[in-house]
Amino acid sequence: MNRTLLPACLLALLLLSNSAHAQSPAVGRHTETSGSLPRDITVSAEARSRSAATTALLTVNVESTGKSASEAAAAAESREQAIRLAVSKLLPKASISSRGVTMENAATRGAPLNSSSAVHTERHLGIETEELTLVPKLIDACLQAGAAGVEVDFFKPTSGPSDKAAAAQAVERAKEKAEAIAVALGMQLGAPLSLTVTEEPPAELLRRQMQQGKDISRTTERYVDLFATVRFELLPKQ
Repeated sequence: MNRTLLPACLLALLLLSNSAHAQSPAVGRHTETSGSLPRDITVSAEARSRSAATTALLTVNVESTGKSASEAAAAAESREQAIRLAVSKLLPKASISSRGVTMENAATRGAPLNSSSAVHTERHLGIETEELTLVPKLIDACLQAGAAGVEVDFFKPTSGPSDKAAAAQAVERAKEKAEAIAVALGMQLGAPLSLTVTEEPPAELLRRQMQQGKDISRTTERYVDLFATVRFELLPKQ
């Protein structure tokens, strides 16, 4: 989900700054008025923010089966405790949260109705840590303790200087494009009327790298694409 990164009033001031110029795709549209020249133009541009991640979130999948719901739950609980113990040996003060439990008829997974695995249960544990170098060991520990799988996401909890710099760059690119369109229309660019900057978080970068066999302990960069949409006033050329 996109979210507004910086207040519009702050970024509007960036339009007047002398930030570095760079080429980037952008789109623009103008508002027509009946029998007259357009009064405003809306332009979008983007820039990429890159910074080091500071936190890793491991989502551990714990699965088990049993003849009954209580038996399956007990088996899953035993595996969860084993995983918690294994993690605590690496991170004594680790924050481990439970993220829901589901139970279903094991027959939906292909097991015979009268087998010893009539009920299938699944639960997820969340492990958040800033010790990024321990992530590979944590994954191994969870799997060896009985986890069915582990997913990892690296992220940075708050926006930093690189985000603000990228936002300023996106705004400047939008302004450059708007100026070019204004010249083409035989007009000049006026004041900014509205401004929105949103960020698009990275998608499956880490998962793709794991599938490609890359060392995830080195995957600690955070990429965010920032989009600036600015509406400018258009004035008759003096």
